[in-house]
Amino acid sequence: MINIYEIPDLVDNLKLLPRLFDPRDTLGGVNNRHIPKLEGKFANETSKHAIAVNHCTNGLYLVLSKYTSTIVVVPSIVFFGVIGAITQAGHTVYFAPVDITGNLDVLQIDFSVLPDDVIIMNVHMNSRVVDLRSINNVVIEDAASAYGSCYLDGTDLIAGTPHDAVISFSYGKPLTAGEGGMIFTSANERFYRTKRYCGLDEMQGDYGVGTFNVHESNMKFPFNAMGAALVGLQLKKFRKTLEIRQETARLLDDLTDSFNQIKSYQLGNCLTYMMRFDSQENRDSAKAFLEANNIQSYLNHPPAHRFSGFVNYQRHKNTESSCNEYYSKVLHIACRDMDAESREHFLNIVTRIPEVLE
Repeated sequence: MINIYEIPDLVDNLKLLPRLFDPRDTLGGVNNRHIPKLEGKFANETSKHAIAVNHCTNGLYLVLSKYTSTIVVVPSIVFFGVIGAITQAGHTVYFAPVDITGNLDVLQIDFSVLPDDVIIMNVHMNSRVVDLRSINNVVIEDAASAYGSCYLDGTDLIAGTPHDAVISFSYGKPLTAGEGGMIFTSANERFYRTKRYCGLDEMQGDYGVGTFNVHESNMKFPFNAMGAALVGLQLKKFRKTLEIRQETARLLDDLTDSFNQIKSYQLGNCLTYMMRFDSQENRDSAKAFLEANNIQSYLNHPPAHRFSGFVNYQRHKNTESSCNEYYSKVLHIACRDMDAESREHFLNIVTRIPEVLE
């Protein structure tokens, strides 16, 4: 679990919230001024329409609901809630293999055995970006943890993808309000705005006194004012925070060079630093060593196809082996700003990891 006091400036931002509200404000609803303001900031950053929702998973559900029932290819290293979004939208899950970074290994997929209208859920994990800009299939960018990341050519992920994308404001994400998310689109803004608020459409004037219509029933998925204000405050320092994380990742590349089989992706947001060991035994020894020295380390969720509710879903023949190769050897630590004393301790302990390896 992420300690909120480890999230840069979060406590200070919480104290600033009362200054952002006055008697005109509501905490929710379509008249809320903080949500459109935040959407406008993201639209300016990405040149895409931005539609705030109450959770990234629900945002993915709304995007999936645009399409008639088909197969959705999804890497098995994924938040299990994404599988619920796929099935609730009426689709069939196909668990795909992953590469050594835990991301979709699209080169292993034989699309000739899948329907022509197959959808690819492109999950960007572990501060990496999977470039599917040129693929002809429908792609949904699950960029929950990837805001601020770029493709290898330097193009921003959200701004550069031709596909609809969703980010998360859940805890432990680059921008956090505890929960929440944002859909980005070039062509489907009205669809998402209508679906987001119980099917509310054709709004004229203010909700409650103006006119509107509902053409079909839908659930309610809007974000809230306090979350929007909190994310807006974090956006002001986001680029500086990103630079600090990338600098920390570069330093860790040097310190872990003798045992880490993978380097950081410097065009990613470096939210966490990934270390890949040569065996599960050494990974587990490193994890125990870090925790004994008060440095929190992380594992991803177990591969989704192993959960009891999903074991009968379709999967590629190499999904289990690829997930095991990834999941058994990888460990993450946070890349974040620290005071001088904490930073010295952190770097000293990471440097000493080889002491516990076989």
